[in-house]
Amino acid sequence: AYGWKGVLGIQRYWFNMVITVLYLVDFSCAYTRPYLSFRLSPYLRAILACNNIGGARREAKLILSLIPSLAAFLVVIGLYLLVFAWVGAVLFNEVDKENFGSVGVSLWSLTVLLTTCNFPDVMVKSLNATRFSFIFFFIFTAMGCFFLLNLVLGVVYGGYQSRDEEEDREALENTQRQLRVAFELVDVDGNGTLSRSELRKL
Repeated sequence: AYGWKGVLGIQRYWFNMVITVLYLVDFSCAYTRPYLSFRLSPYLRAILACNNIGGARREAKLILSLIPSLAAFLVVIGLYLLVFAWVGAVLFNEVDKENFGSVGVSLWSLTVLLTTCNFPDVMVKSLNATRFSFIFFFIFTAMGCFFLLNLVLGVVYGGYQSRDEEEDREALENTQRQLRVAFELVDVDGNGTLSRSELRKL
């Protein structure tokens, strides 16, 4: 169908309209309240790009399909961070309130440390207070960066590769099925071959 009925019948266009409305709301909030530091616009632009670019939409679907297989690993990483955040808040609360003032602050500091973005700044004050704090940061970094994150990376890569191969196989089967249907439509006499007359009609 063509016209507005055809456009409104496509789910992707409805999604684009919702994102556009949210974009306008975010723009209005930024205009009326310029002191707000959080903006939705960068994230909405990324979502629009993924929704309208075929390759990006396919990759986004692949990544989202991996979330169930990653759930258990994400829970393990969350518990790992929570335990070390609690221990860090208990050990270094007095010497480094900026990074370990509470369990929440400690959790954020260790989450950033897991990416090594704040290394070694996060442990300077603790090391100045006692050199034994090196053991805490060594165990956390060694287990988190060199074991847990590599384990997650392996699971993500394996799941992505298998899902990608599955989609390629489904696309190939769909193509073969369509070609088979097209051949059966052209093969009028149903003998499994195309005669000259059938080719001329084609």
